[in-house]
Amino acid sequence: VIDGATGIILFQIGDRNEILHYFYSKFDKSYIAGLCKELAKGAKEKKDQICLELFRQAGEILAEHILGVGPRIAEELLNTPSGLQVVTVGSVWKSWDLMKDGFVSVLKDRKRNTRISKISLLELKESAAIGAASLGAKSIKLSLPINYQNNASLYFQAEF
Repeated sequence: VIDGATGIILFQIGDRNEILHYFYSKFDKSYIAGLCKELAKGAKEKKDQICLELFRQAGEILAEHILGVGPRIAEELLNTPSGLQVVTVGSVWKSWDLMKDGFVSVLKDRKRNTRISKISLLELKESAAIGAASLGAKSIKLSLPINYQNNASLYFQAEF
C-alpha cells in the first residue's frame, strides 16, 4: 500500500501469502489495524474493487459466525419483536457500510440460514461491564435494576 500524499510504502506485502506472517509469527494488532484502515480508505475513497471485495467477504464471514452458533441460539432470543439482537463491539463495525451486502447475502440464503428470520445489530452506549454484572447477579439468583434498552442503540435491522 502506498500513501497517496507522501508516496511512502506503508506495508511491505507483495502477495496474499506475505500477509500471513503478520497474522501469525509477527502478530501486531496495531499493524493490522493500520492495514485495515488503509484498506477501508481504498474502498471508501477510491472505490478500489479489491478493497471493496475484501470488506464484502468480511461481512460474509461475520454472518457465518452468527450462523455457526445458530443451532444453539435459544428460541426466545429469535422470537423477539426485533429478532435476534446482536451487540457489535470493535472497530471492524466502523466499516459496516462496506460489509453490509456480504453480511445480508449470507443471512438471506435459506439453505445456509434456516433459523434466523430477523436480526438487529446494536451498538453499546454503556460499558459492557453492565451486562457482565447482570450475569454475575443472575448466577447468584439476584436481579439488578437495569434498563437494557438504554444501554444500546439500533443501527441495522433486517428480515430474511
